[in-house]
Amino acid sequence: MIKKYLAITLFSLIGILPPSKIVQENFSQPKKSGLEIKFESLDERYHANIGDYLVFTGQIKNAIETSRKNKSPLIIVDKSEYKLQVYNSGKLTDSFPIELGANPFDDKTKEWDGCTPEGFYEISSKKSGKATAFYKALLINYPNEEDKIKFEKLKLEGKIKKKELIGGDIEIHGYGSGFAGNKEGYNWTAGCITLSNDKMDLLFSKIDEGTKILIVKYKTELISDFNLSSSHIPSHKYSPYYLDRNQHLQE
Repeated sequence: MIKKYLAITLFSLIGILPPSKIVQENFSQPKKSGLEIKFESLDERYHANIGDYLVFTGQIKNAIETSRKNKSPLIIVDKSEYKLQVYNSGKLTDSFPIELGANPFDDKTKEWDGCTPEGFYEISSKKSGKATAFYKALLINYPNEEDKIKFEKLKLEGKIKKKELIGGDIEIHGYGSGFAGNKEGYNWTAGCITLSNDKMDLLFSKIDEGTKILIVKYKTELISDFNLSSSHIPSHKYSPYYLDRNQHLQE
């Protein structure tokens, strides 16, 4: 390698090879993986990292497999892609653009933070007519027990003020523009997930109370090709709530 480098340098000096050849031969950058490219394409405010990616990947795999085994419907919301996807018996049936709250990047921790909660939830009630101010709505069971534990922990750490509340009334509801919040749409809710009324009609007709919903900060199309063996499942250190979230889905 050293001889090759000296030869290239000599040829460059006498004009046979351009100096750029040295850089090309010896200092070329390694090719980036699809995952690295995906992370770089995300807004830096998502704080994308491999630990969270593995957690989200495991959650999605688990959720879809549970839907397949139980022959049940499932909703998966990808906040970074602004997509709400509907699965039935483990198969994708619908995908809708969504708008979110004023802070679409972080996990919800308290009332009026403008964030959409992340994790495993279920639809606790369906609203229409005078029961909702937003055409039709599917109420999510936020805060769940995990959210309450996290809220109290953040209070003890001084990251949430003592007088602040955990919040609630997080819904999937209508009156959305029908466009993604990071494109032609606008993130205008207090943390809810909003669809256009026609898409809300379709979703409302397919989803019953008790339907499981998984909300993740981000995922990638690589997930469909990801071989999730036991060696790929993230350890508990990546998320203190990971095992609890999987248990919630299987109950």
